[in-house]
Amino acid sequence: MSISTPVNTLFQAAQDSGALSAASMQALTIADIGAMIQAGLGTPVDDVMASEAVLVTMMPDDSGSISSAGNTQVVCDGHNLVLDALQHSHQRDSILAHTRYLNGHVLFPY
Repeated sequence: MSISTPVNTLFQAAQDSGALSAASMQALTIADIGAMIQAGLGTPVDDVMASEAVLVTMMPDDSGSISSAGNTQVVCDGHNLVLDALQHSHQRDSILAHTRYLNGHVLFPY
């Protein structure tokens, strides 16, 4: 049992009683930093079978302004078009792609 479990339980009880808003709960919830670091590590260098690699990092905007303007699908489609173009390029075996949303969630590491 980690030390954060009782704290998160206390925060959850405060939110359930109405003493803590959803936004406050999100700010106070302790993230699993170890899992975030592991997700960011991605492909080990020994698994890359090229002498050179192109690193492509994408950071799609997942903010509320995109959603409220009705552009979520447009952002997703644009992201997927870039991935499709990379997959069909002659250099696809030497390209490593990584997507991390603007608000921090890693969709996939390199």
